[in-house]
Amino acid sequence: MARLKFYQNEYKVYRDFWQVRYNQKDAIKICNKLNRHFKTGASFRFSNNTIGEAYWNGLIDLPKKNIALAMICHEVGHLLSRKKYGLSGRGHNKRLAKTNKTIFKYAIKYLPINTLLNINKQLLIEHKKGIH
Repeated sequence: MARLKFYQNEYKVYRDFWQVRYNQKDAIKICNKLNRHFKTGASFRFSNNTIGEAYWNGLIDLPKKNIALAMICHEVGHLLSRKKYGLSGRGHNKRLAKTNKTIFKYAIKYLPINTLLNINKQLLIEHKKGIH
């Protein structure tokens, strides 16, 4: 039940990120950018699943199409949380929420302008003014 509450809260806070969808080619670019910045050492695989999954060996499993930006950030968050906190970084807890906040903040700051437009018009205005 705790995991369900975590997902509900994450969806409420990062709702706009679930609206931004990528095809496999563009998702790979975003995954690689996050992977390079946070140095997670992740490898990505695309399968017929409809949900994402992160494995502790560094593998992230994502759907083949219609991939949400929030899903990518969430799964990278699992690996980064594990890297930062070790065994206590497992699962859906406050540490993962803190790690995800960092990842989503990075995603807002460095995503292309057209993606920012999809996320939130106010963020685009702030980006153009140089306010972060």
